[in-house]
Amino acid sequence: MENIVAIRRLTGPNPTLQEVLDADIDSAVREAVKAAGGMESIVQKGDRVLLTPNLIKPVSHETGITTSPHVIATLIELVQEAGGEPVVGECPPFGVDGDECMEACGMNAVARERGVEARNLEHDDAVKVRIPGLQDIRHIKVTRTALE
Repeated sequence: MENIVAIRRLTGPNPTLQEVLDADIDSAVREAVKAAGGMESIVQKGDRVLLTPNLIKPVSHETGITTSPHVIATLIELVQEAGGEPVVGECPPFGVDGDECMEACGMNAVARERGVEARNLEHDDAVKVRIPGLQDIRHIKVTRTALE
């Protein structure tokens, strides 16, 4: 099996552990998207792209149970580089406050820093969408933001 080593230059002579981790996340996300064909293969200029970080409870990403805002920050950059308009949105599980979750997990902050919209999708209208070709499930409800 081939070993892969990645080196990324960090600012300053003594980078913090968080700077090292952030750099690794950025590189890993960029490499994964590139390996999947690149963001340009799915995002066209002017497309609105809903990034859903899969938040399940209002805790810091440092717990390891929610998506790191650094992943979303890199995805925002990649969507913008491809000419798209990213929106960060989430509808957490029943009983979890979406606004609290977006704030605690750092998604509101990363959206603000990058100048993009952050939406709590539990406040969104649900739209009934027909799924052709299925026998048991003919319709599903999807948030309006996901359809925009």
